[in-house]
Amino acid sequence: MHSDRGDRNFPTIRLADASNFNSPTELHRHKLKELAERIDLFHSFTKGQFVEWKPGRKNRKFPDYGEPAIVTADRCRA
Repeated sequence: MHSDRGDRNFPTIRLADASNFNSPTELHRHKLKELAERIDLFHSFTKGQFVEWKPGRKNRKFPDYGEPAIVTADRCRA
C-alpha cells in the first residue's frame, strides 16, 4: 500500500504460463529460480512506510498477502 507503486517493478509469477515447460518439474524449477532471483533485489524501507509482501516471498504468518504492514524500524541488508 505504499503510495510510490511505480518503484516496484518486479514481474508477477504466472503459473498459468505452464505451456512453455515439458514437465511439472521444469515449471517448478523455473518458479524457484525466479523467486531466488527476487531475493537479491534490494529494497530500501523507511520507518513508517506502508508495505505488502511480494508474491512468493511471505515468510511469516501475519500479515497475509494483500494486507498492509507498517515498517517499525530501519534495517540495512548487507
